[in-house]
Amino acid sequence: MTTLTTETVPAPPRRSQLDYLKLAYFAEHDEVLAGQAAQKRWTHLDYLERLVEGEYLRRQARASERRVHAAAFPQIKIVDDFDWTWPTLNEPKVRHLFRLGFIEEKTNVVFLGPAGTGTMPGAGLCRAEGAPHSQTSGSHPA
Repeated sequence: MTTLTTETVPAPPRRSQLDYLKLAYFAEHDEVLAGQAAQKRWTHLDYLERLVEGEYLRRQARASERRVHAAAFPQIKIVDDFDWTWPTLNEPKVRHLFRLGFIEEKTNVVFLGPAGTGTMPGAGLCRAEGAPHSQTSGSHPA
């Protein structure tokens, strides 16, 4: 009869484990957050929640960066850089559109304006899922 023995293999250092698991945020912030947790008397779950949240937010940001890079946009523009001085532009309404609620509601958004102001690309990009798609070019009745 053969007896199997189990030897205890020492675990690699925590940093190596975190690197192996690709938990970069954990590796960079675990000690700082542990100090804050001790000082502020967080529970173990509060400490873990902060680490997981940080890792999640970092991965979300990196995924967005990768998608923007893969899209190869010629120029990156953000809402804060937008010129809101156009006299007929309703900033609160436009900012509300940025929340993208019209997609969930499956409604359309139509941008009206003179030629050359970029209203056609906006209308095409904001078409809700399930709405009919047009293959034609040129002007479209609104």
